Amino acid sequence: MSPIAVAEPTQPMTDTNEKLRSLFLAALMVFSVFAGTVAFAGTSAAANADDWDTEVDVASGADGVGASATVYAGQTLGVQNVDTITDITTDSTLEVRSYDASESTIGGLESTVEVDSDGDVLIDTDDLESGTYVLTTSRSGNEIVTFEVVEQSITAEFDDEEVQQGDSTTVDISSSVRNNYEVYVRADGLDDEELQDIFNRTSVEEIDGEDEVVISDAETPIDANFDGISTGDYNFTFAVVDTTASDEASITVTREGTTSYSLEDSSPTVNSGDTVNMTINLENTDSAVVQIGNAEDVGYQSTVLVETDEETANITLNTFGTAADSPLYGVSAADDDTDVTDIAAISGDDTGASGALEQGNYEVEIYNAGDYQDELDQPEAEQDADDVSPEAVGTLAVADAALESAQTWTTYPDAAEDVGNAQDVLEAVEAGDVVQDGTIAQQDYAVVQIQGSGHFGYLERVEANLTGDQTLLGQLDPDVLSLSIEETNPGPNQDAASVTPEAIYADDETNNVFVVINTQGEDTGRYNATVEAPEDSPLPIEDSSVTAQFRVVDRTAEFESDNLEVAASENSTISGETSIAPGSDVTVRAQSVSGAENPFVESVTTNVTENGTFEAAFNFSGQEVGSNFTVEATASPGFEDDVTADATFVEGQNDTTTADNGTTTVDNGTTTTADNGTTTTADNGTTTTDDGTTTTGDGAGTTTTGDGEGETTGSTPGFGIAVAVIALVAAALLAVRRD
Repeated sequence: MSPIAVAEPTQPMTDTNEKLRSLFLAALMVFSVFAGTVAFAGTSAAANADDWDTEVDVASGADGVGASATVYAGQTLGVQNVDTITDITTDSTLEVRSYDASESTIGGLESTVEVDSDGDVLIDTDDLESGTYVLTTSRSGNEIVTFEVVEQSITAEFDDEEVQQGDSTTVDISSSVRNNYEVYVRADGLDDEELQDIFNRTSVEEIDGEDEVVISDAETPIDANFDGISTGDYNFTFAVVDTTASDEASITVTREGTTSYSLEDSSPTVNSGDTVNMTINLENTDSAVVQIGNAEDVGYQSTVLVETDEETANITLNTFGTAADSPLYGVSAADDDTDVTDIAAISGDDTGASGALEQGNYEVEIYNAGDYQDELDQPEAEQDADDVSPEAVGTLAVADAALESAQTWTTYPDAAEDVGNAQDVLEAVEAGDVVQDGTIAQQDYAVVQIQGSGHFGYLERVEANLTGDQTLLGQLDPDVLSLSIEETNPGPNQDAASVTPEAIYADDETNNVFVVINTQGEDTGRYNATVEAPEDSPLPIEDSSVTAQFRVVDRTAEFESDNLEVAASENSTISGETSIAPGSDVTVRAQSVSGAENPFVESVTTNVTENGTFEAAFNFSGQEVGSNFTVEATASPGFEDDVTADATFVEGQNDTTTADNGTTTVDNGTTTTADNGTTTTADNGTTTTDDGTTTTGDGAGTTTTGDGEGETTGSTPGFGIAVAVIALVAAALLAVRRD
């Protein structure tokens, strides 16, 4: 193997490295100088025409040194070619000072500015007050430019105070010191797209970092189209783009079409001391002025502004709360969609009554709110009620009031839990869950119904002012109206028990007050429930009262006999009577005696009828005549004592019997219609059902079940259909096997 030859370097390696290092350092120096030059040039960026609103060029042959300008407060003044002046260069610092033009005197320093790379200066006038200023090198320096800062103001006004949806109007904007300028517009409740649609603009511009809808030629009447804009009051702000000037203008957008007003009921009636609702129909408008009464004629008057986004406005007059210290003299909104506020009266002053509104007729007048307000805007001496005519009129009749009667009803706990207001009570009466009865089983509910008028306004005012855990009963003033429920027959040496009701529900429309009383924990005995307005009560029913009586008894029940004879038939019934409220559930259980050859247990749940009875229907057709069993009745809440009886099965009876659960048994071809409308014929008769199907009987009694609530559960020994089918299948298999 030949040895590897190594070439000798022509010059030392250290010389080459030194040359490379020198070259790198030289390049770095050149780059640094260039970069420094670039950085230096960028320390004062050049301005351009977009950066100023008004400009002055001080170069020779242009405006020249000592030129003057007028600038509107908020604008930026651009002074060009300042670096052409002797001893001023780019990055020179100049001063903005106040200036007395009449004396040619330079005043105090306002701000400093730098000359940019193009030799220009920008002067921001946002912080300068109206007056004359000078750009100079110092207090004793040259007057480079003098300029006057003028504060611009504008006025903006819609030609119409109201505009209907789909209609147009115009906006007039003017300034006393300037003719050509742009404004941008904003309005609470309207976005940029809606503003563009109103003023027919196709784009937005960025101003101070915000997208704005800009209107050019602001001094020219501006069209505003409100097609598709929601009804309501809108406040627009118009601001000059390049100055601090701005103004606001308001307009109301109403429904499209002819405006009309009417009272739903032009002749409402209310009892003195009660409340009355009035509905005002509004077409193509969302407001109206309502005046009730006339101070000069009847000594009472309330004038209010009513507003709504709906087609109807609903107000309430509380004839008990019409005194001078009552808000709006008793008038308020009847629902959440209506707003009612105070408005001055053109005709006389609003006047409160001295007490509840007395019997008589009171005018109700509905006015166009815009026309009414226009008249109010006139000097008071020139206002004339005859200049504004009502759009609709009516008459409110206030009638005498009286407490009329009181009576007692009862209901069971489950039904009472579903009652939350007076309307619920009335619906429960219709459904049969609340039944008129003066005998109340313990743990059931008594419902005392008080009929009459004259107190509902007071109850409504008390209820409206409840806070926290306060209750209507707890806040009643006994000097105005009282409710007491007291025992009438306490035992010897015992005080009469007082009962606190669970709830009170008032319904002014039906003149009903319902007092709901839970008798759980109350002693058995007789009670009086009394409502009274004392002699000096401010209510129009003073010195009157009504009383309802009821009796609380034990929860008891019993069967028809302690030794029942029950038919061993398809439609056997077991009946009894009870003290618990009608509608309550009672479960009857029948059970064979211990050691029976055919043991059974069956239960049926039924309801207590209005006359206090219950009846459960069973199918005992498979039971043996003469066998004994026991029956038991239970309820929830339970009875005071166990309710049981002994029973024996006897021959079935063929009489037609209809149970509460709608079950019907028919014999000898008699046709009967059950609760569900099904027609049945027995003993080989023809049976026709609701669906038109016809079948022929086999001589056995036919049972039809209606739509009652009876429910039968349990088991009975014997051969059912399933057993018969199994037997037939087994016989068939045996026959095949034999073949």
